[in-house]
Amino acid sequence: MGWADYDSRWDIDKRPCIGPGNALALVDEIEVIMNKRIYNKLIEVAKKGTVIYESDVAKIAGMNMGLPHERREMNTQLNEINRYECDLGHPVLSAVVIQKESHMPNIGFFEFCKDIGLLKNEDEDEFYIKELRKVYIYWASH
Repeated sequence: MGWADYDSRWDIDKRPCIGPGNALALVDEIEVIMNKRIYNKLIEVAKKGTVIYESDVAKIAGMNMGLPHERREMNTQLNEINRYECDLGHPVLSAVVIQKESHMPNIGFFEFCKDIGLLKNEDEDEFYIKELRKVYIYWASH
């Protein structure tokens, strides 16, 4: 099925069906590769018990954090990883991703944690330290 033959058929996870020559296939493949690269790097960092700058994660993904739409895309990528990890019962893996200026995660980390009910009326700094410790403890044994 080529791009010109595309119709409204959808696969199970609601993405357009992919076939040879479909431009959407390339976009999906790039996103999967990017997520996997970021995901693997975050696991590596967590296993070492360290952190990584958001700008270094952006380089892995080929993003420029100076561009607002790419900053939003970075948050989307990290939140997809976080959702996956949380669905497995794991701590919020992107806790290892910090900003150079503040040495803290960006606002998207805290918004995600609020959205899923992990962060309620707790001080964000204290919550972050606890979550980062959980990430280190979990990945040290896996």
